[in-house]
Amino acid sequence: MLRASSSLVSALPRTRRFSKQSLSAFLDQYKKVIVKPAAGSGGAGVMLVTRKAKSRYRVQRGPSHHTLRGKLETYRYLRRKITTPYLIQRGISLAQVNGSLFDVRVMVQRRSGSPWVVTGMLAKVAGRGYIITNVKRSGLLKPICDQTLPCS
Repeated sequence: MLRASSSLVSALPRTRRFSKQSLSAFLDQYKKVIVKPAAGSGGAGVMLVTRKAKSRYRVQRGPSHHTLRGKLETYRYLRRKITTPYLIQRGISLAQVNGSLFDVRVMVQRRSGSPWVVTGMLAKVAGRGYIITNVKRSGLLKPICDQTLPCS
């Protein structure tokens, strides 16, 4: 649905099916890529691959990480971890607070025939050393309150 919106499509991260070719192309183009299950939820199986100097790549899953030499070794390592269809996306840099990554979520809702209304805002903070802000895996929720959305 988001890709169908001409005003939103440019804000979405580039995404392809995970393969040896897509990994190689993404690592040539981007310093960081996310490899994640195509039908996953709860942050399970999400891995961050970061390009380092001299054909080295750092793969992080949860709080653990491995440094590998070359794209082929990195691909083979990832394939050993993958048992279902996966996607690869351009990695998006997140802001940090107290050394932990975080993102901000805004919930909007509407009733048929009514305008969209902001009904909630919160920050999701990753656990120290984790790459994802999913609360089930590592995170913490912080409500964002203001005059229009008081904390209850």
